[in-house]
Amino acid sequence: MTGQYGERPRPPHGPRGPRPGPDDPTVAFRRPPLPPPEEPWWRTVNQRPAPVPPPPPRPAPPPPVVKQAPAKSSRWWLVAGAAVVVLVGVALGVGLSTLNPVRDNVLEVSQVEDDVTAVLLDPVDGYGVTGLTKIRCNDGDDPVVAAGAEFRCEVVVGDKAQSVLVVFQDDAGTYAVDRPR
Repeated sequence: MTGQYGERPRPPHGPRGPRPGPDDPTVAFRRPPLPPPEEPWWRTVNQRPAPVPPPPPRPAPPPPVVKQAPAKSSRWWLVAGAAVVVLVGVALGVGLSTLNPVRDNVLEVSQVEDDVTAVLLDPVDGYGVTGLTKIRCNDGDDPVVAAGAEFRCEVVVGDKAQSVLVVFQDDAGTYAVDRPR
């Protein structure tokens, strides 16, 4: 069936009419249930929240592990091992301090200052300096012994600061002291 003037054919069951509305008594509509009405925020803003239930109780801790005392033979090995470690430590300490592998061959600066002072003040075998008030050798550092190596001692004679040159003569630590300049 074709309609007039190029209209589309109508279905055989008849014309489509208007859809029934919600107020039509012949049609029963199913409406989804409405959610419960919420209270406005300004009515509940100062209310306290519901209390939180307490957490479930913790399980009991496992029983402590009881260690058995080691047998007497293993205690003897522990004591013997500790004694060996102590003896090795003492032997290394004595050996390293005797051999002095960490430090070069040096002289103590305080001893050098005392010896230079004695040479400067001695009138017979030294320079017979009078009025020596202060001495400081090698800026307070221990001088390294090597043949031909030198360092200076700063001295104050009277009110005048002077310098004394000290030169090692050999690798054994023998040194020569120059006069103050």
